[in-house]
Amino acid sequence: MLTRERTKMIKGIAVVMMVALHTFMFCGDYFNSFTLFGRAISSFTNGSLKICVALYAFLTGYAYCKAKDKSYHYSVKKIFQLLKIYWFILLVIFLPLSILVGNYKLNWSFLYNLFALKNNLVTFAWYVYFYIFTMFCLPIYDKYLHFAKKKIKSGAGGVFLHLVPIAGFYLGFGLIQYLKIYKGIDNFLLNDLQDCLLYFQVIIIGYTFSEYALIDKISSKVRHKKLVGWGLTIVVPLMRNYCGSIAGFGFDIVYAPLMVIGILLILDGVNRPNIVCRGLSFLGSQSTEIWFIHSIFWSDCLTKKFAAIAYWPKLPILCVVWIIVLCIPVAIVAKRCLKLMEHTLKRVKED
Repeated sequence: MLTRERTKMIKGIAVVMMVALHTFMFCGDYFNSFTLFGRAISSFTNGSLKICVALYAFLTGYAYCKAKDKSYHYSVKKIFQLLKIYWFILLVIFLPLSILVGNYKLNWSFLYNLFALKNNLVTFAWYVYFYIFTMFCLPIYDKYLHFAKKKIKSGAGGVFLHLVPIAGFYLGFGLIQYLKIYKGIDNFLLNDLQDCLLYFQVIIIGYTFSEYALIDKISSKVRHKKLVGWGLTIVVPLMRNYCGSIAGFGFDIVYAPLMVIGILLILDGVNRPNIVCRGLSFLGSQSTEIWFIHSIFWSDCLTKKFAAIAYWPKLPILCVVWIIVLCIPVAIVAKRCLKLMEHTLKRVKED
């Protein structure tokens, strides 16, 4: 069920959710007059829409399991593919604008931005360091699985062994929580590591679902696919908003696969790609660029200049659409410029 095209559609949904999340979360005084049941919009969206990150993590784990090459060479190749996009957007768009418009002063701390360890320029780029962490951990995880499969042959036992490392990541996450709360140790690198430990669990779930074709097996048992699909797609984000975690431990290991299954059940009845599917697929193909570029409206150095542009339509939903529309041409140009640079460098090397 989870084809390459449908993966792009899910990424398209995820990036729309991400833009909406940040639009509502950092709206300041722009949306003061808009409330739901007497409460700010962000009180309903901060938890529910943040499932977008878990969707990306699930898809990353799912795709890695399908990869024929699981060596560190493959990991470095995939990391560099992401870094090329990120570095282009950081160095060509954000850094010059931050210096010229935001009075940003270049210093040694900028080096942290190269790997998104500090996000005072490209605000929403933390997935960069998480992806690096993930791609270096996954080959180890894969070797662990090969060793474990030699010991246990049963299907249920195999699934259990896939999930055992999650306990280790939970313990690591809990240790950092302890150091921060009870020992007063608070460091941005420690926070970055905590993010990695939290979401790598979802990577493992994606890998496991891919290894055992669990999406197909679960979907085949569902009778009323569209009804269940819409139910999951609506209910899961709501559940995440009101019960996203307990004592800091998140439930995205449950919510992410349920959300993916829900979306796929809806798409299962679509025989021909309609305009919505094509639109989501297009957004999915530009999702990484949009993810980074939309940070410009809330970047520490640029938000005073650009936030007003983001909230120009005034209405919350229109602002989300407006921001995506603004980001798309920049994303396309950035991607094409990067390809042109790569092509030029390749020709220079050949000559």
